[in-house]
Amino acid sequence: VFPRPTPPPPPPAPPPPPPPQFTGRPFRLPGYTSTFYTDQPIIPGGNFTWGEATRDATRIPPTQAIVDNIMALARALQPVRNRLGRPFQVNSWYRPPEINAAVGGAPRSQHLQGNAVDLQVQGLSGRQVANSVMLTWPGGIGIYGNMPSVIHLDLGPKRTWGF
Repeated sequence: VFPRPTPPPPPPAPPPPPPPQFTGRPFRLPGYTSTFYTDQPIIPGGNFTWGEATRDATRIPPTQAIVDNIMALARALQPVRNRLGRPFQVNSWYRPPEINAAVGGAPRSQHLQGNAVDLQVQGLSGRQVANSVMLTWPGGIGIYGNMPSVIHLDLGPKRTWGF
C-alpha cells in the first residue's frame, strides 16, 4: 500500500486592500486622534469633503461637538445629493465667529455650530432645491432673493424663509 499524496496547501489569502489614500491637505480635528485630509469624504463613501466643510482647512472647528455636527449634517445632506443626482457646490459650511460677522451672518447662525450649509446645485435654482426637500428636510430651509441659485439648509429648528 502506497501512502496517499497530500493535497497541495490552499493558496494564500489575498492581502487586505490598503486604506484609502488622500492627497488633500492634512489637518487635525478636536476630539479625534487621526489625521484628516481636505479631499477626504466626511462620511465614508459620501460626496461631501472636509475641505468643503472647513474652507480647505482654513476654518478648523474648535470643539469636537462642532465636528460631530458637521458629520451629522453630511449624513443628512447625502440622501438629498443622491436623490437629486447632481453635484452640489458648497459656498459656506462651518464659520468661526469672526467670519460669520464679516459676511453678515446672523449672530446665532447655525453655521457657527457646523449645523448649516449654503450651497448651489448644478442646473437648479435655490427655490427648486428647496421645493424638492421641503417635506423631508428636518431643519431650516432658506433661499436668498439676492442669490437665486443658493439654498441654505441647516439642522436647527424646522423653519423656512425667503419664500
